[in-house]
Amino acid sequence: MLARCWLVTFGLGALVAGCAFEQDEESTEPAPPAQCGDGLCTENESMALCPRDCLPGVAVQLDLDRCRAGLSAQQLAEEITLALTFVQRLAVLRTAWELGTRLSSDAVTAPMQLAYDPKSDAMSVPFIFDPQSGRYTRELPVQGSGALQVQYRFGETYQAGAAGDPIRSSLFSTESYLLGATVDIGSWKATVSYSAPGPLVELLGMGPTPPNPFTLGLFESGDEIEKQHQQWRLDVDEQLPGAIRVRLSAEVTADHLAIADDQVPITLKQASASDGTGRALQITDWELCFDEDLAFQMSLDAPLFGAIDFAVKGGALAHRGRWVSGSTATPELVLSCAE
Repeated sequence: MLARCWLVTFGLGALVAGCAFEQDEESTEPAPPAQCGDGLCTENESMALCPRDCLPGVAVQLDLDRCRAGLSAQQLAEEITLALTFVQRLAVLRTAWELGTRLSSDAVTAPMQLAYDPKSDAMSVPFIFDPQSGRYTRELPVQGSGALQVQYRFGETYQAGAAGDPIRSSLFSTESYLLGATVDIGSWKATVSYSAPGPLVELLGMGPTPPNPFTLGLFESGDEIEKQHQQWRLDVDEQLPGAIRVRLSAEVTADHLAIADDQVPITLKQASASDGTGRALQITDWELCFDEDLAFQMSLDAPLFGAIDFAVKGGALAHRGRWVSGSTATPELVLSCAE
């Protein structure tokens, strides 16, 4: 049986389009499980055999006829599952973007939020803050271990630290800016009194010793904070069913905090996948970035743009893959024979 298919999936469902099978009389390949298409991904199905049920958010083209030899449909599915699983787990990048940009947006608006409620925490998404390193950590929803770490650094030299030094006081607490603060909210401005300056008082934009009391324009309150730098570190080590292990580490850096309208490169530190049988996936090229503004203009769900090339070796079918995101409404994956 020879097959050349485009498998197009949307969210948790899928549409199998343009898939033609040429059945010869001597072929004994088993048909896909009867329950394919019922919306459930059961233990005897796979992402390759049942994309309607098991493979979210990707269009897959198989160009493997030349090298699949005598592999049955089931054997072919086993050979390409590692690649499909790795691509599926790239969804964690979108999760990291949503969390990281939300935290940085909170940091920019923190003085305004704290002016309305000085006793509050201006962080709307829970991260764990470590004052020793200045890192904010949030666990990621993965099967294994995964975390996003965000660290802010001074963008200029202040009394609190030199340019490039980690900011080790929370950006989301009133005491980091002012001690004993009392606030009177007026029309688009706040009149602030305090007992002593805090370690990050300069980030209010009035130097190390603001007047007491002083007036803070609510819509200009984040101007100085926005100048600070940020670095994200994403680390994932997933142990998935079928002994598949996926590892991914990447970094994002920016020289200001409001990055939602920017094109932000994603720097790869490590990426691999294996399944315990000798098959292994290795990245051969990685060119990815986040661009939320472009995604909005193109009406795309995910702000990921670029391509990843990889090779899978060690099994009965050596093959390579190219995953492209942002050029069409749905990310695309082409699996082809190794050169």
